[in-house]
Amino acid sequence: MTGSGGRAGRPTGSVATSALIGAVAGAALAGHRGPRAATLGAIAGAAAALAPGGTLCLYATTGPGIAVGVDTEQLFLRELTVCSSWSAGPADMRAARELIAGGRVDVLGLVTHRLALDETALALDLQRRGEALKAVVLP
Repeated sequence: MTGSGGRAGRPTGSVATSALIGAVAGAALAGHRGPRAATLGAIAGAAAALAPGGTLCLYATTGPGIAVGVDTEQLFLRELTVCSSWSAGPADMRAARELIAGGRVDVLGLVTHRLALDETALALDLQRRGEALKAVVLP
């Protein structure tokens, strides 16, 4: 269940990373204002599923003072990296959904790459290098 990457800083465990993205995005779209058990479980599960040397990418905050339940001993023993990136909050997600659903914003023209789930690491790498405006990962 690992993707390409590892020591060079590219994510591994793309299935786990995608599960985390889905859990956080789902909570945001549903309008939840705080961490949910499913989101916290996805973070811990994603960390547990990573190959040694893998990277856990957190795409949203759980809120101030909320522990995410990642085993720090495993971070050291398996040489895992944790990085963060900011995602839109619930109000922004609802506003974006309304604009898209209403046909006021055409988002399909922004998609420059469509990649399979097992290519999640490549999608992130393309974005980091500026080679993709929007990479979509498909199941």
